[in-house]
Amino acid sequence: MKVEDFNKRLNEDLKSYKQKYERQGEGLVYIGLPDFNFSHLTKNEKIYFVYYLSFFVAFDLLVFTYYNENYLVQKDKLKIPKFEYGLTNTFVQPSKIYEKYSEPFRHEIFKKVFQQGMEYLNLKISEIKPIEIISKALTDKDFSNGRFNDELKSEINNYINIS
Repeated sequence: MKVEDFNKRLNEDLKSYKQKYERQGEGLVYIGLPDFNFSHLTKNEKIYFVYYLSFFVAFDLLVFTYYNENYLVQKDKLKIPKFEYGLTNTFVQPSKIYEKYSEPFRHEIFKKVFQQGMEYLNLKISEIKPIEIISKALTDKDFSNGRFNDELKSEINNYINIS
């Protein structure tokens, strides 16, 4: 699954999701995590979808936290969803998304998702360097626990060392 396929599938699934609202300074916010219908996807496609969703939500949360002045610009360009627990202003972390929808972890797929996700981000945004944003996960306390976060930080380190 490529990023464009993920975006198309995600937009189709979220179009009918009723629990959402517009928040000033943050754009569209979804309340809770949808029960995505994965029945039309192969097992590998589901894994790609979950990894892309977790990756892009991580990126969105990091932009909001560390580069807030650019947040609405990137939100408009990338259309990354933000999921909130109720009306609490507490956002669902990528590790929780991964845990809810996960299959056994597939490192080779996650590596592809990370690489394709970074390529996509590098093409889509120019105001800030995506690696500067995503690398904030290495020290952010919200990214300290969980399998997804560990794998994300490992791929960030690999990406930095290769670049």
